[in-house]
Amino acid sequence: MNSLLDQQMADDIIGRLQQLTPDHKAEWGKMSAHQMLSHCADVLRDILGDRQTPVLVSPEVAERARQIILAPEPFPHDLRAIKLYRQEDGGTQPTNFQDDRTTLISLVKRLQSTAENFSFGPHPAIGFLSRDEHGFHTWKHLDHHLRQFGV
Repeated sequence: MNSLLDQQMADDIIGRLQQLTPDHKAEWGKMSAHQMLSHCADVLRDILGDRQTPVLVSPEVAERARQIILAPEPFPHDLRAIKLYRQEDGGTQPTNFQDDRTTLISLVKRLQSTAENFSFGPHPAIGFLSRDEHGFHTWKHLDHHLRQFGV
């Protein structure tokens, strides 16, 4: 299973992030490459405990979201981010492309190097995940957005 907890896979994602430029255009969706960096960083901030976010959905909705988020298939292109991860609804605003990319890379490295007993924060759409589920979900999310920009 792909996972950001795996050093080689984390290094691959970091290499792809380093290829990303502000000029990359989205093949789907509305975000710019710069907005995507902040969006992806917010997900990592939440599970690493840098941001405190509530679980926002009912258990029934959470179970359906869990099936999408943890499915082996890539995310659908038309999947809309929950409000906490959209800049227009409270997500972190982009500042400087290079700084925001450096921040995201730093967060990827922190996640990859967490101890086995690290206590991850909840995902606002599906609640608490196991360590392996976090590794897979974060890899899948970053891969989705890097493919969105052709990287």
